[in-house]
Amino acid sequence: MSEKGICSVKGVKAYGFKDGKNGIAVISTPGRCVGTFTKNKVQAAPVVYSQNLLNEDPGIDNIIVNSGCANAFTGERGLKDARWMSKQMEGRNLVCSTGKIGSYLNRDWIQTAVEKAVRNIDTENGGIEAAKAIMTTDTEVKSIKIERDNYTVAGIAKGAGMIEPDMATMLAFIFTDIEIPQKEMENNFTKAVDNTFNMVVVDGDTSTNDTALLISTGKAEAEYTKNKKQVWKDIENVCKELAKKIAEDGEGSTKLIELSITNAKTEQEARKAAKTVLNSPLVKTAIYGEDPNFGRIVAALGRSKTNFHPEQIEIKINGKTVVKQGTINIDKEITEELKEKTIKIQINLNNGNAEIKGWGCDLTPEYIKINAEY
Repeated sequence: MSEKGICSVKGVKAYGFKDGKNGIAVISTPGRCVGTFTKNKVQAAPVVYSQNLLNEDPGIDNIIVNSGCANAFTGERGLKDARWMSKQMEGRNLVCSTGKIGSYLNRDWIQTAVEKAVRNIDTENGGIEAAKAIMTTDTEVKSIKIERDNYTVAGIAKGAGMIEPDMATMLAFIFTDIEIPQKEMENNFTKAVDNTFNMVVVDGDTSTNDTALLISTGKAEAEYTKNKKQVWKDIENVCKELAKKIAEDGEGSTKLIELSITNAKTEQEARKAAKTVLNSPLVKTAIYGEDPNFGRIVAALGRSKTNFHPEQIEIKINGKTVVKQGTINIDKEITEELKEKTIKIQINLNNGNAEIKGWGCDLTPEYIKINAEY
């Protein structure tokens, strides 16, 4: 993890800090932006505000993010607070919030915090400090960077609980200094999010505040047309690594689940199968308990409304076959695999050629404790 983080991207400056459960991050990033947002019918005020701002014009100057208060389900006052928050820096500014639903922003604290962050925005490790500031129940900073000879892609994210994005409580900010045409940003970023953040499950809850943004500053000298394929591969890889970090840091989790569905009839069916397995409390608790109860995976597949023939599916755990030809195989060697920190579940439906990958985590008593006390 680079100490400069997102500030490795030309044209990006950032800083942030925490004060107890509250945090503020400011990111100066003059450029063009596209975003994907929560599909929850209850949309937080900053989501409504930022969507409207981008619908008017993709050009932005700054992003202001607060943690500790979601500013969600706060009515007209919440919308006024989101507009007010955006005016704490000059220019056209997006706002994002994360934290407890139903509470109002503390304007006095935020005003003072933004002023302090702006004063320190030239700090060398400001990108990492910004990543720390947006954390809530996260236990690890989530920051990824890919540097090429003539451009850079970098991103930060937060998310550990209320995670099943349908665009997780999830915020992600991706930056690149290569100039990308707006239409291609809109089309390709949606695909990148669908294949990464939208394939993460921690607990099956979709947040009111989910936001993923891609910003192009256009400060690199690289020519987009010559680097197009690699640029989008890098953007999707940054999203994927951040998504994996969110799953790995799931509230109370002890194990990362990497799931692959292959040979499904359609991509949509592959997604349904993956989400159903990753969402299953019985699968998640079996992984936590290192219990070789692989019938739980089969049962989850069976209720996923995915087309397959039960006797034709094959399931592997960390490369070792546990289900084949309608039977379940359990031996000591396979049981030992469940002690690993990363559990790779490979499901071959043998009913087509579509495939998808997804990420999740186990379900532990600590998850209940964290959320009962939040």
